Amino acid sequence: MRTNVPLRGTPPSNSNLHSAAAQCKRSLLELWALQRGDQILELPGQMQVTLVSFYGEEKPAELAQLIISLQDMLASALGSGFRAYELRQVHGTLVGIEGYRVGTAIQNLNSGLQVDARSLLSFIRSDDFPSIQVRVGGYQHHKEFPFKSRGMHPYLRSFSVQGDIAVATGWPINSGFPNSIDDLRRRFDSELNVRHKYHRRQDDRDNDFFFALGRIDRRRTDALQLQGVVEQARSSLAGLDGVLATVSADTLRLVAYLDPQLPTETSAWFAIKDPALTAERFLALYPPVPASSAKPRRLLGRAGRAK
Repeated sequence: MRTNVPLRGTPPSNSNLHSAAAQCKRSLLELWALQRGDQILELPGQMQVTLVSFYGEEKPAELAQLIISLQDMLASALGSGFRAYELRQVHGTLVGIEGYRVGTAIQNLNSGLQVDARSLLSFIRSDDFPSIQVRVGGYQHHKEFPFKSRGMHPYLRSFSVQGDIAVATGWPINSGFPNSIDDLRRRFDSELNVRHKYHRRQDDRDNDFFFALGRIDRRRTDALQLQGVVEQARSSLAGLDGVLATVSADTLRLVAYLDPQLPTETSAWFAIKDPALTAERFLALYPPVPASSAKPRRLLGRAGRAK
């Protein structure tokens, strides 16, 4: 949970190289100072936060093997055109909690409303926080399923390249295919003012359990070759009985990050019930609200939304 080594990742553009290098050097000096003893990487006032599952070492063996298999398939087909994420870095996002610190609250980036840090921690630590079983793979193209993802058959969505990101996706399953993940994301919005970024409209639905496997460099990748490996990955996933994994409070991590790709070297992550994660410590991670931002709306707490 606390492994951090020197910074690596995508280099900044030439125009920002010197300022980025200076910021990087300053951040690393702070990082190394805070890393002494048993302290976790923390850069108060500089990080964003997201709630994810299976980050770090905590991955079911079958899920970990599936991730490795897909990454190997992409690397074999695309060579230097694919950069795999470190296994510990791969995760399934439940909901982003990005925002800014405003007094004793967080102004949520997607809703524009204030989030109470204590209420958020209480919500995810509550005894009735749901456990959701998801299935990755097993979605054959010739079969009908009682749901679509972004209007598409789950076979097509089970593996895709979105921009330059290779993404695999699974969905909740029990005796059927419930909307459990979408329902939980809506509870974060209605009870806490934490809005999922893909819930832009009231009728938007996102029941996907998605995880990024790595980056595609299209400058080094032939379009037909890329489409070929996408179809290969979909077919491989469809041929599985399905890899099952349970998203629960035990598998969730609050990840504070500098880089939205969440490399472990520049991220700090906390188990949900880690007693060291207090509301004050959580809140302090966020940057202050920019002076140019509009005044945030009042927080009503978990009982309702600001009007």
